[in-house]
Amino acid sequence: MAITYVRDGDKPGEAVWRVDWRPDGRNGVRRRKLFEGTYDEAVLYEQAIREEIGLRSHRVEEYKRLIDCYPEYLIWHKQYRSPRTHADFKLSWEKSLKDHFGLLRVSDIRPRHITSFVSQRDKKRANEKDIYYLRAFIRWMVEQGYAAPLSFRPQVPKYNRPLPRTPTPDEVRAVLKEIKDPLKRALVILMWSSGIRISSALALRWEHIYKDSFVVTLKGGRQSILPLPPEFMKLVDRKERGVVFPWKSIKGTLKGASKRAGIGYTMTHHMLRHAYATDTLSATGDLRLVQQALGHEQITTTTIYAQVQQQRLSEAADLVRALRNRGEVHVDPKGQQNT
Repeated sequence: MAITYVRDGDKPGEAVWRVDWRPDGRNGVRRRKLFEGTYDEAVLYEQAIREEIGLRSHRVEEYKRLIDCYPEYLIWHKQYRSPRTHADFKLSWEKSLKDHFGLLRVSDIRPRHITSFVSQRDKKRANEKDIYYLRAFIRWMVEQGYAAPLSFRPQVPKYNRPLPRTPTPDEVRAVLKEIKDPLKRALVILMWSSGIRISSALALRWEHIYKDSFVVTLKGGRQSILPLPPEFMKLVDRKERGVVFPWKSIKGTLKGASKRAGIGYTMTHHMLRHAYATDTLSATGDLRLVQQALGHEQITTTTIYAQVQQQRLSEAADLVRALRNRGEVHVDPKGQQNT
């Protein structure tokens, strides 16, 4: 059985809860009922249903603390989440979540715990991410029968993601000129021309490269076939098998090339992904196409590039106004320009 928050109720402190169960066992038909009241009242309602159908009611003392469930959850998390997400969750737990929530049962957590946690830190992005990890952990505990659902929905200050810095085509070309190693130039061109992540690019194998396309493994293990830049094969020595790019990073390469090119900032590999997305959207106007190329599961992740495109248009309009003001160009009613 489970108790799930649905929406706020009509009275302060109350909510609408969904209680669901399978009277015929795990593989039976799921039954659901809505209940309006406090969380404690919803628990009593659930217990009454349990007694009616002969299920043993959970008592609060039977539920586990988060820190007791962490080792088992970590094993599950490593199996079903990407290595990067898994490492990030472990860091989040050790640096912040464990000290604030580890010794609590889910039934002990109240809004004041979330408020206290958020108020002690200035970084909105970190708060948002940590609360996301906490909610996922609790959801797993509920599914395993180690906890009852939270009696409220944790709220954190909204994080307004800043627009990504996007290199212009001239800036990318300037940096490319400063990279003398042909294979490293090929790597930068591949990322700029396809928008793939550095992890996907460095995992690319010769067996997956064809005459005018290549197969890349995206985040989450999905595969995609993307066009191969025409200049790519001119820069590399084709091999039968093995890893194409024998490096763990090109951070130093881009840092040095950016400095020599004099672009005024250090270009990163992820900026090449931003450049691809922004330029493709400008050229096609097709946001779904950009979503597919980048491998985003949600199109809301891709919409930020529409904002970048709009920002570029605004900057271009400012430049046009400045140019016209400097030249003091006037057009008379007959359509003739006077300066």
